[in-house]
Amino acid sequence: METSKCRMALLDYVKRITPNSLERQNWKIFTRSKGVKPNSIYYARVTNPSSRFTDFAFIVNNKSNGESRTALYSFADDETPQLVTDQYAPAGANITKIKNSYGSYIFYY
Repeated sequence: METSKCRMALLDYVKRITPNSLERQNWKIFTRSKGVKPNSIYYARVTNPSSRFTDFAFIVNNKSNGESRTALYSFADDETPQLVTDQYAPAGANITKIKNSYGSYIFYY
């Protein structure tokens, strides 16, 4: 991840789903090379097309239990990450598209 705001979003999410700091190290992002699509990291303007910043979606995997989750973050004008939605993801998935359907966000893998 190239920006600190995206790293902050990832850290925020892992803290939300895993209160135990020792267990947090089990959550990892496995990405393909930069520019390769589909990927486990996805940047687009999904929540607000006129926002200053693209939204940031990612898939995290728990290496100890095999669980995968997808999260979508938007950013305030001061770059504070804001969790929009999350859901469980299929094992080995990559994000191909995210669609806003009347305030519900649909992830395509």
